[in-house]
Amino acid sequence: MSCIASTSRQQLVGLASRSAKRGVAGWSRDFSSAAVAAPASTSHSSLGSSCLRCSPTQASTPHTWGSRRSLHSLPPLPQAIADEQTGCKPFLGPVALQLIGNVWHGGLLQRLNDEVRGTSFETSSVVDTVIATSQDRSLILAFNFASQALNNAFFLSNLRPANPSKPSPLPPKSLLSRIEQDFDSLPAFKSAFSAAAMGMVSSGWVWLVRDQTGRLGIVPTFGAGTVLVQDRLQMGSADFQASIEESVRRANSKNEASAESASQSIQHPQPSSPSTPQSSFVPITGASSISLKLNKTDLRTDGAREKSKIGEQLTPLLCVSVHEHSWLPDYGIWGKEPYLMNFWECVDWEKVGKAYDVYAGNK
Repeated sequence: MSCIASTSRQQLVGLASRSAKRGVAGWSRDFSSAAVAAPASTSHSSLGSSCLRCSPTQASTPHTWGSRRSLHSLPPLPQAIADEQTGCKPFLGPVALQLIGNVWHGGLLQRLNDEVRGTSFETSSVVDTVIATSQDRSLILAFNFASQALNNAFFLSNLRPANPSKPSPLPPKSLLSRIEQDFDSLPAFKSAFSAAAMGMVSSGWVWLVRDQTGRLGIVPTFGAGTVLVQDRLQMGSADFQASIEESVRRANSKNEASAESASQSIQHPQPSSPSTPQSSFVPITGASSISLKLNKTDLRTDGAREKSKIGEQLTPLLCVSVHEHSWLPDYGIWGKEPYLMNFWECVDWEKVGKAYDVYAGNK
């Protein structure tokens, strides 16, 4: 197994290095520069309107990628993590960033261009393409490539290298207060978020979102799923969600047992949840549960779907990539857990907090 992992990493290093030398250029817009914008008045999540406006290159000045014309071009890495020597340490090294931000992202946009060339989506932004193609099965490839590119850009836009001379970064006061209200504590939130990612055996994304009532939740999306288009319901079956909930409980059972042993002479009442049985948005109270039911509909065992206002409109604040190529260069094939641990050292909480504050009055 070690030989396989070593070979895979060598191949990835070579691929990323060749990509860097080719100088794949020119994103149409800097994803990180528009992290805070006015919320869109739409029933969809504000992912696209708030931070990711990847527009196609103008038809009058087509961008060429080899012998192909590119309608969408690859932007540089966000400025905070653009240093080719340091990358985004300790989370992602330069090779991993080249792989994620150039090799994979560039391939997604190139394949998206191949799908939309000559169609009505030729001049659409990535965001508009995701929304427009989400309900048409014949356009599944265009949706997949556009959605993955959108998610990947959002993931990278909320990162910054850690400062080794300072302690781990903390969310701003307003966001931290809400995290403590919905998750009990910042460590409990991090544990639940990471456990959701560890519980995914397939690729996807894990998101921190807020709904229009101000509540926070953790949402996993699978494959090319995104919280931008909630109607697509790529959040997994009820059984799959239950399995992730179980992984969270297992991940925290040891800590809970230790806490109970240390205070066995004191009776602590079980904290109550502010959610109702009709709510599909379930805030976390403690680290032993996870908020997974944030889609517009509540999936019942009989297949019926009942609408709920809670969790109806989601705004993504943060996400992490759950793809093997993200941790393979720095951590090896079995390095998912340390990858997630180091993620928290490089979250740009200032940017995430600003996004939270922008939507605080959008209820």
